[in-house]
Amino acid sequence: MAELKSLNVKRGALKRQLKSFIDFVDRTSVTETELNERCERITIVWEKFENSSVEIECLLETEEAVQKHIESFEGYEKIYYEVMSRAKQMLKEFAIQEQMNNTIQAPATSVKVKLPTISIHPFSGEYDQWLSFKDSYVKSVHNQQDIPKVQKFQILKGLLKGDALNIISSLEATNDNYDEAWKLLQRRYSNNHIIINTHLKGLFDLPVVSKVNPGVLRNVIDKTRTHLRSLKTLGEPTDNWDTIIIYLINNKLDRQLRDEWEKEVDYEKEAQQPTLDKFMKFLEKRCMMMEISDRGKSAEITLKSTTS
Repeated sequence: MAELKSLNVKRGALKRQLKSFIDFVDRTSVTETELNERCERITIVWEKFENSSVEIECLLETEEAVQKHIESFEGYEKIYYEVMSRAKQMLKEFAIQEQMNNTIQAPATSVKVKLPTISIHPFSGEYDQWLSFKDSYVKSVHNQQDIPKVQKFQILKGLLKGDALNIISSLEATNDNYDEAWKLLQRRYSNNHIIINTHLKGLFDLPVVSKVNPGVLRNVIDKTRTHLRSLKTLGEPTDNWDTIIIYLINNKLDRQLRDEWEKEVDYEKEAQQPTLDKFMKFLEKRCMMMEISDRGKSAEITLKSTTS
């Protein structure tokens, strides 16, 4: 099977290029130019990887070998699209950053103003994201006295999407309209009652966690902390909610995870109820173990597929 061996060698080279791209995206210092170039190249690499995978599948002789090969490909496919999604988001943030960092000409004084280096995640109208967006925007743009209001309006508009953008889309970029635009957004989204209810709903609507799904468990951990942090900022006594939150999340876990938690906590020996911090550390440890196990299985499948 010289042809199969040759295709596996070619596929191995393509895997290394994919791995190189993943490592690049994970780096802390990435330039927009290089990221653009690598995204273009990796798209071509992925097309070649797909084609070689199809060719290899056609040459495999047993159903078991074909199934392992498909599982290996699906693993790489998932990783590729996840990394490409992150890369595209980084490019969007670069575009926003570039707009903010442009040297502008202030009309009234003819003084050039250099905007501060900032990074703000766009806001599309979700109430539970408003406080985070508002705090970042106020510190980085709204309170900056050396940025003309007309430029603040342009920056604000560039950071809004969906329903949030629709609120101010009919306003032209002028100094007076900037104040009006900011008032409209504050009037719509600075509603603590709705924001609190949205965060509470987010806690109650957390997804059910399967033992074999570390991604969902990680999502539950992150969202729980985000919702609680925001609720505390809004004045809710979340420090006294440990027992309630533990009960709420524990009911989202599958039977095996719940049993593991019961073994972790000896209610007869402990004088007090376990803390939320202890429960979250338990979940993080289990999540890490699942992720390590998943990586080990993927590596094993990939190795067997390559040597088949």
